[in-house]
Amino acid sequence: MAVAVRAKASCRHDYAYTNRAAGRSHHRPNRRLQQDYREFDRENSVPLYGLRRRRVTRSISSGRRPNRAAYAKVGTVTHGGGVATDPFASGLPEFRQPPLVEVAVGLMFDPLGVRAIDLAQLYVQWRAEYPKYEEHAAIPASPSIPGLILEPGIPHLRLWYIGAGGRLIQIQRDRLIVNWRKESEFSDYPRYGALRSELESRSREFASFIAEQGIGELSPNSIELTYVNQIPLEDAQSLADIVSLVRAPSVDLGSATEANISLRFDASSAVSHESATLAVNVQRSLNAEPPSVILQLSCVSPVNDVSDAFETLDRARYHVVRSFQHLTTESMHNKWGVR
Repeated sequence: MAVAVRAKASCRHDYAYTNRAAGRSHHRPNRRLQQDYREFDRENSVPLYGLRRRRVTRSISSGRRPNRAAYAKVGTVTHGGGVATDPFASGLPEFRQPPLVEVAVGLMFDPLGVRAIDLAQLYVQWRAEYPKYEEHAAIPASPSIPGLILEPGIPHLRLWYIGAGGRLIQIQRDRLIVNWRKESEFSDYPRYGALRSELESRSREFASFIAEQGIGELSPNSIELTYVNQIPLEDAQSLADIVSLVRAPSVDLGSATEANISLRFDASSAVSHESATLAVNVQRSLNAEPPSVILQLSCVSPVNDVSDAFETLDRARYHVVRSFQHLTTESMHNKWGVR
């Protein structure tokens, strides 16, 4: 019997930028926004996003589509035919030129007995939009206690389905992740709403697929939202000019050539779930071209079910964007075109 041994990783997930990236906010949607959504919920029988759980997202296996016309009342994001509302956007800063190089929205679920050949069949269904694929080692589950994890059998695989415009789907036996990656300086970020809508759509299709194949039922247990920012360093610019939690020392220590800061915050209050966390990683490397600061924020939270998963994802997004605003300086906000 083969035994796969792996140590607890310092970074929870292995996204496409694993080797490039590594305060607590109490902001919530205002009461007027909540009231608007209560009215929206009453007027429309199938809202995709709602603040009340009893009438939020339908089961992802139902296939029933929401009332798209109703979304115009509260704002929509369109991308590749997808439509998604954004109930937690009120009060958030928006940047004309954000320093994002990658965003990942992920849904984790109880492990399924899915095989590589099963995922290959799923790829056939999605190949029109994601014509390329790659095989990678599966992202390990985070252990509840520190130490080694012993898993019998052959190590599990993770498949990448790669589409145009920096789009990427990662799938394995216990998670489904939708990524956007910046491929060039001219790449446009499709915004959170489009990625969220894609995850909702693909998770519904995946749930139908595993049901038809007799593999099992999709049972979400947590979500993760990760933003990776690459901020070029200009001449004579220091880390303190970019990241507000860094302060210049009172004595001259010389020029810092490398920096690696890793912080973890309790996000239970912000995301409305116990054990929710916000991980912040800051790296500075003069060896990069151009020399840059990598700022990664990742929010992870347990969830109860499908509806709760997407509501929690929205709250996580609100918390991550607010935290990014607090962690970076006002001068950089102006440079990125805050509005």
